[in-house]
Amino acid sequence: MQAYQFFIGPSPFKIDCTGVLIYNMCMKKRLIPVFILISAALPAKEFRYRFEEGSRYKARSVVREQVYLNHNYISDSEILNLFSVEITGVRPDGRGELEARYGVAETIRRPGSAVVLYSTGTAEKNYLSRFCQDRFGAFSEDEDDFMPVVRNVPLFPERDLQPGDQWSAPGYEVHDFRESFGIRDGFRFDTQVSYRYIGETERNGVKVDEIEAVSFASFVPRETAPALPIRVVSQVNQSLYWDNSEGRLSACRENFDILFLFRDGRTWNFKGFSESEIIEVLPMDRKGVVSELKKKLGSDRIGIEEKEEGISLVLNDLRFYPDEDRLLPGEESKLDEIAEALKQIPGYDIRVIGHTAEAGNAKMRLQLSLDRAGRVAEELIRRKARSAEQILVEGKGSEEPVASNDTEEGRRLNRRVEIIIVDEYNRGNGNK
Repeated sequence: MQAYQFFIGPSPFKIDCTGVLIYNMCMKKRLIPVFILISAALPAKEFRYRFEEGSRYKARSVVREQVYLNHNYISDSEILNLFSVEITGVRPDGRGELEARYGVAETIRRPGSAVVLYSTGTAEKNYLSRFCQDRFGAFSEDEDDFMPVVRNVPLFPERDLQPGDQWSAPGYEVHDFRESFGIRDGFRFDTQVSYRYIGETERNGVKVDEIEAVSFASFVPRETAPALPIRVVSQVNQSLYWDNSEGRLSACRENFDILFLFRDGRTWNFKGFSESEIIEVLPMDRKGVVSELKKKLGSDRIGIEEKEEGISLVLNDLRFYPDEDRLLPGEESKLDEIAEALKQIPGYDIRVIGHTAEAGNAKMRLQLSLDRAGRVAEELIRRKARSAEQILVEGKGSEEPVASNDTEEGRRLNRRVEIIIVDEYNRGNGNK
């Protein structure tokens, strides 16, 4: 993981997500004459992006890769990329005005546990980008040269498409190498993408259109900074699934192989697989959710309140062994109740945040708070309250006390775990 971050920062080179920011390339080349002869009789279909002001959606992309230095295996890496997109306006010519946010969550594992958790605690970069996109998928007025995503992919032709139809169009990648390579601007290179419309299929009970795309890029940077690679070679194999009723992608899968060659003869190679899912973000009835949670959980043991980010559940009386993340006997039953309550409101991601009293050194407090948050998250995953990709874990140490650390009662209140049900639709202003 550290080797990977050496030159590209906290996010993986391969990033694929959202209906407008998704890496859509593939290498599969299958051509079955009988299939094409049959498909020629099927009606052609129009493919266009659709924009509705106020719509919001999010994407989660899990990337699993192997890292090689000079063709020698170094390590495995797994990263969760998080996107959220809002359509802020629609222009008379049909172009959508979009605002996208992007962040990275890295994997953590509790000692002795096989459960993978994701944490934003070590993520170094978050991005905000505003841009326009036309109905065929082309970007314009892109104000951000750094968000590490692919633009103009997929780019549809003006003609309608039948299964078996092929077309090609340009795309381009942007990556943030300011710190790694010592450059001022975004690291951009162009790609030529070849597409094939496979036909209709079904995913999770929904009819979608499958599209494959083929891409090979060999790029020589114009800049000559010593830290820059002298060539980038990429080869990507991707299947993407288009929801034509919504006018956006719903999911994608890909295999990738990306090679960086440096002036001193070093090579860094990244091979792996990623899978992305795009999900509509729906409004949350905060007051209704709070009311139901109070009925199910009560408010004596668990503090329930609205916050800017969503709805907070504060577990003040969840007891651990001193300086450990092991729960005291009988405490796991409390998580049974919370897990059942969370199952009743399934559409929302959650954050689990650990806090400690001001005891010991800062590094120890931070790690203990992260470990305890991780333990709670793991228990919720085991109880199927959420999947691992729907939970972010964070440790705050003693940075956010709610009471004085001068008394035992104050320290008890500060030793807490907080679960936030994230309201992505109304984050920042709420619907109070």
